[in-house]
Amino acid sequence: MLGSKEDAEDVTQDVLLKALARLHQFRQESAFGTWLVQIAINEARMRRRKLRRGRMLSLTNGADDDGTYVPQRL
Repeated sequence: MLGSKEDAEDVTQDVLLKALARLHQFRQESAFGTWLVQIAINEARMRRRKLRRGRMLSLTNGADDDGTYVPQRL
């Protein structure tokens, strides 16, 4: 879901900490595993949004870009 093992491991740690901190909010209307998986899905979605927001794309093709700026005629 996240595309990288490191991000998945970070989310897993966040999920466990969040679940422990909010254990008193578990209402036992569903299985504990279901509740935990839902927290994990929400955390992964939030992480993906953060990663998407921070990503920048080049406006040039970039294949032969050596870092110098060369203006183009219109």
